[in-house]
Amino acid sequence: LGLEEEEEEEEEEEEPPPRELSNLSTSKILSSHAQKNRHRKQQQYRRRKEYKLSDRGPVLFTHSGLSGPAILRLSAFGARYLHDSKYKGTLIINWLASIGVSNQEEAKKTLEKVKGEQRGKKLIGTYCPLGSTTTSSSSSILPKRLWGLLLDQAAIPKSKQWSEISKKEMQRLSQILTSHTIKVTGKGTFKDEFVTCGGISLKNVNTKTLQSKIVSRLFFAGEILDIDGITGGYNFQSAWSTGWHAGNTIGTLAAASFSNLSDTEKKENS
Repeated sequence: LGLEEEEEEEEEEEEPPPRELSNLSTSKILSSHAQKNRHRKQQQYRRRKEYKLSDRGPVLFTHSGLSGPAILRLSAFGARYLHDSKYKGTLIINWLASIGVSNQEEAKKTLEKVKGEQRGKKLIGTYCPLGSTTTSSSSSILPKRLWGLLLDQAAIPKSKQWSEISKKEMQRLSQILTSHTIKVTGKGTFKDEFVTCGGISLKNVNTKTLQSKIVSRLFFAGEILDIDGITGGYNFQSAWSTGWHAGNTIGTLAAASFSNLSDTEKKENS
């Protein structure tokens, strides 16, 4: 038909998290995605060696990777770049963004303050005071299972008291808390995606009628169009609205054509 069609892209998938973190969710954190940019179709990005995206929101650990609002939005914003990099890249997470800690130095100061206050009273493996307003780790912004994983990755024994943490251990923990890196290794399996990026290019469609500019009386609606939004009902609304609009236009054209028929033709077509 001579129509231009954009390639369809799907959401990214991270390396599977440890089984003990499955079905675990976090509060609002800051996540960003960085990858080598090899996109040859878009001139404005050719000179950039790395493409970065960031978003803030909850993250959900699943049996096969990461999900949740922040991850899904990153997948949507970077769909074309993820496709171009063969869904390879690095996810960087700041677990302390919700309490206003934006970098490693700020995290280190927060941890040193905790260390000074504890005076050897609590074990680091059982007490995570980050964001907590009580002496209980249950009110921390980090779930206990996630806190344990971060301690393991920082090579800090859970049996250590807060007062025993060395400067090197404090450095490693603050780095992981604010710049936790996770490899993106591929995309979700077919049928797992919420929405796909790509479709019939809008420059080939009259957006007022949703009729093709190339083929007369050919209409498009829904995901066949190169329209996609973040999760939250926007893609459903787009499908419903474009479907209604295309149908309304078709109905108007059909009514106009019918009114131009002779009485005999109207009887034959009624």
